[in-house]
Amino acid sequence: MWFYETKIGIFTIRERSGKYHVYFDGEDLGSYDTPWQASEDLAGGRMPTLSCGVDTATLGIPPHRDQWLKIIHGRPLGKKTAQHRQSGEKSQ
Repeated sequence: MWFYETKIGIFTIRERSGKYHVYFDGEDLGSYDTPWQASEDLAGGRMPTLSCGVDTATLGIPPHRDQWLKIIHGRPLGKKTAQHRQSGEKSQ
């Protein structure tokens, strides 16, 4: 699972039944063959308008999932995570 925190909340990309689904606030925004297709469409605003009326293209979401925080078995992975732990920052 990957997640990215924005000013309106956290978006996640999760694998389910061989597809990658984008979720926001409990809502499934669509399924994709690969996680990078999901993050690119989310960043580019190529998904349904959120129920709160926000266009995802306006949120500054990075198009590449390597800029997202990856969670495996409940534990964050990657260089970004280590930097946040050292500095005490929250993910953005």
